[in-house]
Amino acid sequence: MLGTRRTAVFLISTLALAGVIALDRLEPDSYVGLRNLLRDTISRAGRTTAPNPQLVFLAIDSDSVGIEDGIDIENLYEVTDSASPEARALRLMSKHWPWPRDVYGMILDRLVQAGAKVVLFDLTFPTSTDGDEPFRLALEKYSNRVVIGSNFTSASAHAVSHTRPPDTLVPQTTPVDDRVAYTNFWPDDDDVVRRAQYRVTVEQANQTAPMADSERYLSLDARGLMKAGLGDRVPADLSAHVFRYTGPPRTGFPPHSIFEIFVPRFWKGNYHNGEFFRDKIVLVGAEGNWQHDEHSTPWGAMPGPELHLNAMNAAIQGEFIREVSHNVTALVALTAALLALGLSLWVRSPWVRVLCMIALDLADIWITLLAYNHFDVFIPCLPSLIPFNTIVLIGLISDFTFERVEKKRVRRALERYVSSNVVREMIDSPE
Repeated sequence: MLGTRRTAVFLISTLALAGVIALDRLEPDSYVGLRNLLRDTISRAGRTTAPNPQLVFLAIDSDSVGIEDGIDIENLYEVTDSASPEARALRLMSKHWPWPRDVYGMILDRLVQAGAKVVLFDLTFPTSTDGDEPFRLALEKYSNRVVIGSNFTSASAHAVSHTRPPDTLVPQTTPVDDRVAYTNFWPDDDDVVRRAQYRVTVEQANQTAPMADSERYLSLDARGLMKAGLGDRVPADLSAHVFRYTGPPRTGFPPHSIFEIFVPRFWKGNYHNGEFFRDKIVLVGAEGNWQHDEHSTPWGAMPGPELHLNAMNAAIQGEFIREVSHNVTALVALTAALLALGLSLWVRSPWVRVLCMIALDLADIWITLLAYNHFDVFIPCLPSLIPFNTIVLIGLISDFTFERVEKKRVRRALERYVSSNVVREMIDSPE
């Protein structure tokens, strides 16, 4: 019976190990979904990237676009000069969305004059409209301190190229205009953004030959970091990088309403006459709750501009997470299967094995969290949890099954023994 039990345990261990290795390589939806759930739990429970005060989110929010047309700007915001840039900007903002593009030139001028290191516009500017010329002049004037995300949008999860629109605010040039960048959100199969790409190769129509290095485009974040003198922090390869978030939405980079920079009392009180923006990277974009510019993340829905800020902060601080290869995952699964095998063969008490299983499960999660926090490595829990728990639990079931079989065998032997004794006593007893 003991030999049968050992054979069963070895067979279960082999099947469990082979099954989890196959799941990791084939990646069926159910397995990937559970793996992502555990990974996101680890990312929320683990260490986050520290907020960076040099990164500022200047938000076009629902209040910014809710100024009523025809409102008395001067009296409402205490603007003393109706011909001042502040009054002109607020009047433009009082128009229905989208605003005339003059206002973006005024925003850029105000921020650069205040000492902002770089200004990034997470806004698309396709086709020409009224008010383009003042904005173009501002882009020319501050070309070394501005980046607009006008030419490219996010790729799908597995796309390797982006299609450029035929017409944009900034004409397409060769080499690429360094004021122009693309969006670098990189959603996984479940549409959750866990990674960012900082460089991309863009395919031209009907082009089959490899593109030159000059035609590899930088993302909005990479352009901004390079113009801020932080180009050495931008990853050199074209792969998508898993990064640490700063935490829940609107906590690491709280949004500042954009219309406030033109309201005298806010400019003076909240921004110290612009000193707040000195030597900072300022990102201008929609907050998301009114424009539906939000994306799923491990922390919940997050505005697109805040995703850019998270990706920039991760690059600045080097907070990228490496994912182990399939071979390492197989080694982890093998180690877990061997531990479970030893536990099933050499620990006789089933309840002690249950306690050991719980303790080792907790240790597995703790090791994963430790590797995530201190070594920037994500070691998937499933390849170790699945074979370990499967082997131990099925071992428990088989133990109870063998125990019941053994009890039945002993009971039958006793019954035969008792029956034979009764018959013998009847034969030997006198009539």
